[in-house]
Amino acid sequence: MKEVRALSFSKERMELFDKLVVPEEDGRVTAAKQLAQCCLDDQTDHDEEVKGKVSAGKVIKKEEEVCALAAYSCKRLIRGMSSGRGSARQGFGLALCEILKSVSKVETKTVLDLMDKTLVIEGAGKPKGGEIRETLLGRVFVYASLLKAGRLSTMKLKALAATSLLEISKKKDYLSEISFGVLMELLKTVSEKDFSILCNMAPKIREALEVELDSCQIEAFQLALWIWKAFGKQKGALKGEESFGFLYKDFDVKEIFREEFLRGLRPSLMMATSSHPRLHTVWYDLVGLIVPSFKKGTEASPEASIDDGTSNELQGFWSTIVDDGLLQSSLERKYLAMELLKRLSPLLSASDLQVILSEPMMICLKQNLKKEENYLHTSAKKCVRYLYSLMKRDSLSLESKSLLTISLKQFSSWVKGADVAFESTNESATNKAQFRILKDMFYSSFVGMEEGEEEGYDAHLLKRQKEILNQISTVCKNPNIEEDEAEEALKFFVHHAFFEFSPKTCHKMLDFPEEKREDIARNIRALPLSLNQYCFDCLVNVLASLFQRPKFSEAYMSLIEKILKLNADLSTSKQANYTRQYTQTNLDTLGVLKDARKKIQAQLKKKGDSQQRAKLNSLFVLVNHIFLLQLGELEVDFSSHANDIVAILEQMLEAGGKRKRRKLNDESAVQWNDVLLDLMLSLLSLPNQLVRKSVDSVFSSFLSDVTESGIKNLVEILQQTISEDDEDEDEDEEMDSEEESEEESDEEEEEEEEGDEGIGEGLEFPASGMKQSGKEMMEDMDVDGDEDEDSDMDDEAMFKLDSIIAAQFQMRRQMNKKRRLEELLHFKFRVLRLIETYLRAGSLDGTLTLLGEVLTSIVEGGTGIESNVLSRLSGIMSGMSQKISGEVEGDKAEAVFGLLDKSVNFVAHVGPKKRGLCPAVEVIALYALKVLSLNGCKLEEVAQLYEKALERFFVHQKKCILKKDFFIKSFQGYPSLSEKLADKLKDHAENARNQFLKAEAEAMLKGKVSKKSKKRRKRKGNKQS
Repeated sequence: MKEVRALSFSKERMELFDKLVVPEEDGRVTAAKQLAQCCLDDQTDHDEEVKGKVSAGKVIKKEEEVCALAAYSCKRLIRGMSSGRGSARQGFGLALCEILKSVSKVETKTVLDLMDKTLVIEGAGKPKGGEIRETLLGRVFVYASLLKAGRLSTMKLKALAATSLLEISKKKDYLSEISFGVLMELLKTVSEKDFSILCNMAPKIREALEVELDSCQIEAFQLALWIWKAFGKQKGALKGEESFGFLYKDFDVKEIFREEFLRGLRPSLMMATSSHPRLHTVWYDLVGLIVPSFKKGTEASPEASIDDGTSNELQGFWSTIVDDGLLQSSLERKYLAMELLKRLSPLLSASDLQVILSEPMMICLKQNLKKEENYLHTSAKKCVRYLYSLMKRDSLSLESKSLLTISLKQFSSWVKGADVAFESTNESATNKAQFRILKDMFYSSFVGMEEGEEEGYDAHLLKRQKEILNQISTVCKNPNIEEDEAEEALKFFVHHAFFEFSPKTCHKMLDFPEEKREDIARNIRALPLSLNQYCFDCLVNVLASLFQRPKFSEAYMSLIEKILKLNADLSTSKQANYTRQYTQTNLDTLGVLKDARKKIQAQLKKKGDSQQRAKLNSLFVLVNHIFLLQLGELEVDFSSHANDIVAILEQMLEAGGKRKRRKLNDESAVQWNDVLLDLMLSLLSLPNQLVRKSVDSVFSSFLSDVTESGIKNLVEILQQTISEDDEDEDEDEEMDSEEESEEESDEEEEEEEEGDEGIGEGLEFPASGMKQSGKEMMEDMDVDGDEDEDSDMDDEAMFKLDSIIAAQFQMRRQMNKKRRLEELLHFKFRVLRLIETYLRAGSLDGTLTLLGEVLTSIVEGGTGIESNVLSRLSGIMSGMSQKISGEVEGDKAEAVFGLLDKSVNFVAHVGPKKRGLCPAVEVIALYALKVLSLNGCKLEEVAQLYEKALERFFVHQKKCILKKDFFIKSFQGYPSLSEKLADKLKDHAENARNQFLKAEAEAMLKGKVSKKSKKRRKRKGNKQS
């Protein structure tokens, strides 16, 4: 082509080149078509001129046959494809394609020559630095334009383009995807017969397909996959099976998703480049084989069709590539795994959705959601929110919604709006339908196991089944659940908590889904003991929620009778779980509890007062629940509890019996009352919700029988601390138990070694990313495990080992202490609930006794009570002033005043170190003052006490902990007191030593609590609630 200057063209035509780089696609398309039309018009006129010159006898060169505009446009467009400005490549490539389609005089060879001269990659004009990328990318776009224009028509041109594209893909990794993309478009124009010829003309195609699988370009795998799908076997075109062995077999998706092949492909697949938020096209090509609706541009569409089950291939892909690959690598690859989860979720059935909601995926999301400073925190939150939004789609099945609910419930504390999503899911189906779906999901999880062996039970499957059981528990706790629905769910829990099943007997007891019943029946025997125990825990939690509901009484009694029948033949039953080995002590305890239950039932059949029947009913429920726990939790010995219940029943029935009219002496009455309280406190220490609720019910029924020593016992618990002796005893117990377990395991290992010699030969253990263990450290220091005399450990290694052992013991001691402190704190809060029950429903005498014990405990000790326990205690006592009843006079009035005197003197003279104890003491003082106010007694003594306190406040203000708000509340609670001290307050207001104290005295006279104090109390109340 001849040189043409831009000045020879009109301004309107030159502006078309600027329009080719605009971001809007429509604008670029219009400009490209207009430019091509201008070139065509000019070329038509130019052809007429050429004909005239030829007829006149002039010789026309080849390059002169092309019009000036077309020649200039081709040169400028090819040169401009190396520009990264705006959308230059897209617009210039489209324009070149349109010109080549319209103007046939522009030859393909001419365009290739222009590309070699303009986009130089070798020789004198070779670009440097970042220009290399732009130039190579420009050449790819030139080949794409030639291909779209239909100019690569001959095999020679196709071989040239294929070779050049493959060379470009080798120069820069980020150019591989686009280079191979154009190459695959080129191969679509080749027939199966011509493909073999093309491979011979362009050997680099064969070279790209004959490389090691774990080090190949992932785009080469895409190319091989496309060739396999389009042309089938490739024995003629390719030689050898070094890399992609599937190319030499008939097309079958299973060949790609074999675990060995995926494991070999994983390193190359993880190197696939991606840029936010775009995925590499290899994911669409690979996953699209098993999920056809997974296509670029339709991955998150609500209207996308849901594919049928493909669990086997999807399971292999997800576990090998995502769980063991992407999620164990860099942050970018973890983000890629989240994107795959988002885009696949709406396209899968419930069975396949369960595969991609894997345990490693859930752990990754949870770890990144915990802290906002995590790099992937925002991405994880968006991923979880998107999954929540799926539950509101009508196109998603109820099974899938239930599965999402189970998997995502753990994220509700980090992602706002989760509770709404769960409610909307629950509203879409009845409790019975939800239970049916969850039960079918639970049984369907057994289908994938092999031959019912326990080795097939991996951690993820167990976790998934526990989540399903937990969701069934949530359905049972629904306030709207009907009795028959709850009874059906409880039977399900009982069966799986206490029974083992064989393929022959399971059909009689379990309601399997129709699909794959035989596979489920074969594998149901593989239920491990841990899942049996979890079913038992779910049973206990559901009972704790339902046993106090009136409409649930019949189902409750039916379940208890079923459990009693289960105990009838426990030691010889063929269906009872063989892993639960009941000792003779367990069986004796169960017998004692059954006898106690019969005694209570016999007494309930007799007529008696309502209070006595309420006590017996509460004990009856407690006995039932202890019986249930003894059946399920073999490691806990309830024999002492059972014997205490029998003793309590005998003395209680003897005290209230009509046949024996003699009354028990006070000492024996105190004995059974205190034994009952000790029994309840012992049960409260157990981490079991069912027992705790039962104890609360028993305590409420026996409030009138709580003695003064029992009240003192409750208060003493609040001051308990963990001593060093307790820690040492706890460590000794743990060491003994560990030694016993080690001895048992050693014996088992010796037996296994004798019977199975050589089993462990040839085993390979995967490398772990965990920190170096103590064993590895000892190996690094050349420590001989057999402690031979010729050990080569030097002094330095010995000292290092000593420090490691000391650090391990110190860490263990700290962890044990932290755990014991947490357990003690939880136990104190449970005791506080008993104290709250007593204060709300107890008599005035009992309340005064309890407050006296609390005050004595705080004044004399107080350091053992944690701040949050004391804060909760203050909140409980602050509401007592609304329920004061009963007359106070004589000794009782003296006792109340003594309580007030002790409280006010403590808060007026306490030091800064015990400042935290004052709010609880102030509450006691205000309660005592309220009692005296309602009875109008001890006004003179109270006035003198408060006069001294005021003197302390105004004279020693910096040392006094008391604040004006305490006095104002006191005056509001006892109006006569404010009148009595009015003159004294006026004197303080006039003669105070500074303006602050004057203002305080005036505020006391007005009787207004400060706004700051109100806000502080409101904030404190919200925090407690």
